[in-house]
Amino acid sequence: MRKNAGNLLLVRSRVLGKQRLDRCWKRKRPANFPSNSRDPSMTATRFAIVLPPGDEVDDVPPPVDADFGFASYHSKTEVKGNVISYTRSFEM
Repeated sequence: MRKNAGNLLLVRSRVLGKQRLDRCWKRKRPANFPSNSRDPSMTATRFAIVLPPGDEVDDVPPPVDADFGFASYHSKTEVKGNVISYTRSFEM
């Protein structure tokens, strides 16, 4: 998402791209059987945003490292030159 705020341009990199959710997550009625995922899985995403000449980064969000034992989520935003790199991963 891109939004102007005065002379700033705000970019929410965490909303770039979409992950297709399984149909069971979108049900409007309760499931007949509980969900049980024993197979390990990992989803990783990386975005690179190239800034136009003259634009600069004022601030980036802090990294996120959340580990719950059964699942973990990690995200990080870095700036190198005129490129903003955003990475995220979800492991279960």
